Amino acid sequence: MKTKEISRLLAALLVLAFTVATCNAPILAMQTVTQPEYAIGFNIEYFADGAKILIDGAGQRVLLLPEGGTAPEGVSYDVEIAGPIERVVALSTTQAGHFAKLNIVEKLKGVATAADRWYIPEIKEAVENGKIVNVADDNEAIMALDPDL
Repeated sequence: MKTKEISRLLAALLVLAFTVATCNAPILAMQTVTQPEYAIGFNIEYFADGAKILIDGAGQRVLLLPEGGTAPEGVSYDVEIAGPIERVVALSTTQAGHFAKLNIVEKLKGVATAADRWYIPEIKEAVENGKIVNVADDNEAIMALDPDL
């Protein structure tokens, strides 16, 4: 057997042993773990009812819950983000650019870049007319926007 096959078999046996040992305890409803093919440094764990845990390169575990979702029992995480997400502050132009591509600029409430530095028309216009606030690096301005994310 190859090393990967042996590792997978051992992992499956450990899960089975854990399940048998905790027959009276609730069983975690994790569906699958994904390691993205083209991105490195993070993993995604998928759970029942749409819950996900993103694990970044530093090992931080971020629980993402859909609207009305509940955290899976027995799962550890560092940060919880519950939907729906309506108010976002993006501190990078790279982050904010995705909002235009996804056609959800209205959810973007703050950015850290002045209007004259934007090349994305929807965001530039929203910053110029005050729909998106330029918070620069002012933590108080960020908190005043009461962002979900």
